[in-house]
Amino acid sequence: MRADDIGLIAKKDPLIYKYAYSYSKGRHSKGNLDLVRQNMRRLAKLLQYAQKENGEIKKLIDILRPCHFQLIIAGVNKMAQYNTETESYDSPTLAINFGTLIKKCCDLAYVDLLQVTDTNEQRKDIKILKKLAESQWADEVSAQAITNLNQNKWNKEELLPLTSDLKKLGEFLQKTSEKAFHDLNANENDLSAYTTLKDVIYTQIILLNRRRPAEVAQLKVQTFKSIDLENQKNSEFEECLTETEKILLETYSRFVIRGKRGRGVPVLLSPEMRKRFDFFIEKRTNFVNNNDFVFHTSGKGFIDGTNPCSI
Repeated sequence: MRADDIGLIAKKDPLIYKYAYSYSKGRHSKGNLDLVRQNMRRLAKLLQYAQKENGEIKKLIDILRPCHFQLIIAGVNKMAQYNTETESYDSPTLAINFGTLIKKCCDLAYVDLLQVTDTNEQRKDIKILKKLAESQWADEVSAQAITNLNQNKWNKEELLPLTSDLKKLGEFLQKTSEKAFHDLNANENDLSAYTTLKDVIYTQIILLNRRRPAEVAQLKVQTFKSIDLENQKNSEFEECLTETEKILLETYSRFVIRGKRGRGVPVLLSPEMRKRFDFFIEKRTNFVNNNDFVFHTSGKGFIDGTNPCSI
C-alpha cells in the first residue's frame, strides 16, 4: 500500500485492519490482495471525510450509527464523484460496491462487540445501520449508479479485431514459438529463449481458449503434472459427438483450471502447443526453483496478462 495519509489511516484503524484480515484469509491470489488494498483505501478515505465533517468521529466504527447514514452516503458520493446537476456518477461501480463494503464492516464490528460487555447500545446501532444499508442503499445510491453504468456501456465504442489482424498475430506467435523452441533445444541455459517460449505459450493459450489472463497465469506446476492428458476419454460422451468433433477430441489435449468464483474452466492445447508446453515444463527447472506457478515472474508471483510490463 502506498505510504501516504490514506495508507496510514487504513493501517491504524482496527476495523479496517479486521476487514483486511477477514477477507484475505484463505484468499491469497494477487487479484484478491489487490482488491483488499483497494477496499482498505476506500474505507480510509470515507473515514477521513467523516472526520473532517464531524470532529467526534475518530475510528471507522464510530461511523456505524444510524445518525451517520447520510454522512456515509455523502462520503461515498464524493469518492464516486457524484454530479448533482447531471445526477450522475463518474465512478458508478464504486458507489454500487460500497454498499456491500459497509454491510461487511457492520458484520465484523458486530461480531467483535459481541465479545465485549456493556456494548448493547452500540450493537443495536450497528444492526439498525445495516438494515438501513440493506433497504435504502439502492434508493439512495445504487439505482442511479446502475443507470449510469448501463448508459456508459451503451455509449461505449467497441473495437473488434479484424480477422486479418488475428491471423497475423497467430502467425507471429507461431514463428516466435518455433524459434524459441529451437534455440532452447540447442542451448538448455538460454534464458532469453526460455522466457520468450513461456510468454508465447501463455499468450497462445489465452487466445485459443478465450480465457481470462489471471485464470491461465495461476496454473501451478504441481496441478499440471497431476493431470492425465492421455486418458480423458468417455465413451458415453463420445457417442454424442459428430465425426469432426471426434477428430478434434483425438487431436487436442484438454485440462481444467480454476476460474472465477472457484469454477472449473476447460483449457485446450493444440498438438503443437502441447509439444512446446511439455518441453517448456521439462526445461523449467534449469531456470526457476522457488516459484510454484507455471507462468511465473522473476519473484514468487505469476504473470499479469493485463500489464505488459509484467511479461
